[in-house]
Amino acid sequence: MQTEFGKVAKMLQTVEVGRTPLQQNLDKVGKTLAKVALAVVAVIVLWALSVGQPLLEMLIFGIALAVAACAEALRLW
Repeated sequence: MQTEFGKVAKMLQTVEVGRTPLQQNLDKVGKTLAKVALAVVAVIVLWALSVGQPLLEMLIFGIALAVAACAEALRLW
């Protein structure tokens, strides 16, 4: 690694690759969508309890809605 090419290669290995502002903003949006989806599940389950619907069925229904709404966001959690 004493050649100029080797020196350049060594310098490139020390460069830290950070996240771009767009990636950071997309992470924030994804987390927000995931929180909203979880809130939707909670509201559906609470509604199911108040009207006497089967709890397990409503829980599954709420989770299905949340996954359909933002499947990409759920992978961040």
